[in-house]
Amino acid sequence: MNNLNILKPNKENLNTFIFLGSFIITLSFADILGNTFFSFNLTKFLPSSISYFSPLMLGFTGLYLIRIEYSGNKVLDKINKSLNSNNFNAILTLIITFILVKYIPPILNWFIFDAYFAGSTKQDCTSGGACWVFVKVWMKRFMY
Repeated sequence: MNNLNILKPNKENLNTFIFLGSFIITLSFADILGNTFFSFNLTKFLPSSISYFSPLMLGFTGLYLIRIEYSGNKVLDKINKSLNSNNFNAILTLIITFILVKYIPPILNWFIFDAYFAGSTKQDCTSGGACWVFVKVWMKRFMY
């Protein structure tokens, strides 16, 4: 009767759960990184709403599989204590991480990499990046 609880991580099957959980977490991060940087979606065969949230679901499953109270592994115990102590913390960790990975690169691209710094009029800003020409021209008034 004790073998019915195969999805509950325990110390007896520690290596199996760590391997399986790490693989699923890596798969979720590969999906979000591929979707963000390479326009490649591992779960494009799913409906779009499920495909959008699939990295979150996969990551949550992976974090659940590595959540063991005391494993004896210092790194795993520190991760479980600080980031993965319960379901709410696991979901919150994944949401914050995925938001940072998905939305910070486009913001930096607009804010810095595609931005215009040289020029003296608004017509000098021709791309979709930020127009820092305005700030440069009006800097004395901003500082006043």
